[in-house]
Amino acid sequence: MNDAGFDNGPRIFATDRNLLGRSGYLAYLGINESELYNKSLFEIGLGSGTCLFDIASHNQYCPDKRIKYTGTDVLLQIPDSELSEINKRRKQSLQVQVESHPSLFQSSNAAYGIHQSDNSYDFVISHLGMPEYANNSREVLNVIFEMIRVAKEKVAFSGGWEDKDNGGLNDGVYSFGGDDTFGKFPFKLKKLLDELSTVGITYERVSSAYVQLDTRKKDMVRIKELHNNIISRIEEYSPPDVRLL
Repeated sequence: MNDAGFDNGPRIFATDRNLLGRSGYLAYLGINESELYNKSLFEIGLGSGTCLFDIASHNQYCPDKRIKYTGTDVLLQIPDSELSEINKRRKQSLQVQVESHPSLFQSSNAAYGIHQSDNSYDFVISHLGMPEYANNSREVLNVIFEMIRVAKEKVAFSGGWEDKDNGGLNDGVYSFGGDDTFGKFPFKLKKLLDELSTVGITYERVSSAYVQLDTRKKDMVRIKELHNNIISRIEEYSPPDVRLL
């Protein structure tokens, strides 16, 4: 995919929580911080950018446990006139962090393509950040396949299953975003997970909100074919009330 910019649909931006530490959202994604030591991490959706400070501080004080990190976000590309007051403040905070730690940031839109080549990072994550990049099922699909493409070992992202029992997958409808965004970006994720299992991708449902994909045995040729195939029938992944752009 090519980076074609971003559309003007409604967007919800990631939270301000820290990445590392006992209260960091890395743990909420089911990833132990020690798994990342001396490995590479790509993150989609930085929100206010506190994660950049976290990583820079960690690498400074723990040089033998460094994390090779790159984060991306479309927030800095969006004019203030299109943002709410809280997202304007997040944008200002992110700008400060990016200026302080420019080597950790990449300006791109994952729905149109991540700039890195296949298998560039050991881990790829997105915590409540998917709505920044995805306004419909087609864009959700593009982001997930891009995460898979650049990940050597693991992909982890958060949102929430909409099944009533919070245990079984039922129809497998999933909403990306925080509690206040559930239902705005529904996507038939279980259907995608079943199809990904045919090309070497296995998954674990960490909780009602977090999903991990094991990408170590992926077949990239077949994955690209599957991506194109699903795009041609993307309406199968869209609940009736979701518009396709």
